[in-house]
Amino acid sequence: MTLQIPNLSPKDHKRLVKCHQRKYPQSNDEFVLLLEEDIFDCLLRMEKSSEKHYSAREDDITSELSGNLICLGYDASEQTKKNGAVDLTVKSEEYEWIAEAKRGTSNLHIFEGFLQLLTRYVKQDKNAGILIYYQKKGAITQLRSFIEYLSQKEWATSTNILKNTIASEEIEQLFSEMKVDNITDVSFDLYTQSISGAMIKVKVFSANFYFNPLDKSGRDAQRVQYNNAKLRLMASHHNWQENEYKNFDVKALDELLNVLFQFENGDFEK
Repeated sequence: MTLQIPNLSPKDHKRLVKCHQRKYPQSNDEFVLLLEEDIFDCLLRMEKSSEKHYSAREDDITSELSGNLICLGYDASEQTKKNGAVDLTVKSEEYEWIAEAKRGTSNLHIFEGFLQLLTRYVKQDKNAGILIYYQKKGAITQLRSFIEYLSQKEWATSTNILKNTIASEEIEQLFSEMKVDNITDVSFDLYTQSISGAMIKVKVFSANFYFNPLDKSGRDAQRVQYNNAKLRLMASHHNWQENEYKNFDVKALDELLNVLFQFENGDFEK
């Protein structure tokens, strides 16, 4: 039986066609291309509610993204068991796509997400993803910094990686034929080897969830100040760790702790 829908607008017709494509993609390439477009759109909409996400845990953000993809017709799930817990798994008929999510607190922290994805979860996959959630200002600048971090292989100077000689050598081999392509302000493609030796494309998405309004009501929103102070403290620690525990900004630490202590001691309203 053929379904007939009268007075269907071109826009609505396109949406219905996409629903069918999501459920019955003609190829893995079509599945991945459409899914990447949908993830981009979902993250863009979620950015418009940054006040809900600016201090959220990465698992909570990924859970909302997963729910949005389910509403679009995908079989999406979070924390799927696969040599660990895969942050996001999306299926459509016989095709599957997985992704690791990381808060963008430091370049090394994000890079650890790549290592999780490529050495723990990926097997025969030809495509996968990384989701970066920036909760500090300068998301575009931060993403460019991470691309430079990858391109220059700055991870190779990390004490945390160098202290394990075998792991360091294997990581170097893993990224020996790395290529970064299709760079935008919010995404890029990384082509590199998987552990099997086959090439894989990792689509990297970034979302800007930074929220610190400077209008009067924003300046007076002490809960926002408190949560942003916690986020900056976390980022400071990761950067300190990445810089081999050198040159820590004690003055900045003192300012952040003052905000936290004022809130906890009830020196201003919650």
